[in-house]
Amino acid sequence: MDEPAFKQVSKGLFKDMYFRLGGGESSGWTADYWREFFEDKAEPGWRFMVEEPGSDGQDRMCVVTDHQAREHRLFFVTDQSAEDFFQRPGDE
Repeated sequence: MDEPAFKQVSKGLFKDMYFRLGGGESSGWTADYWREFFEDKAEPGWRFMVEEPGSDGQDRMCVVTDHQAREHRLFFVTDQSAEDFFQRPGDE
């Protein structure tokens, strides 16, 4: 059986990956964003989940907050898969 894609990590390791692999100012994953959503609005009991890049091409970081599961999930996709995710019918 395959291992789960996401693993739970400490908030410190989540933060390290956010800053080390997130792309910084050019990607929008800034220190201001971190402070606003992960420090200022942090609530006790939330889990920090990470899926590390599966290949060199997976270099675009995504972060999802799941309020029902009380999880912050950090994962990586390729540029093309990120673009494909936002395509709408009629886009060319």
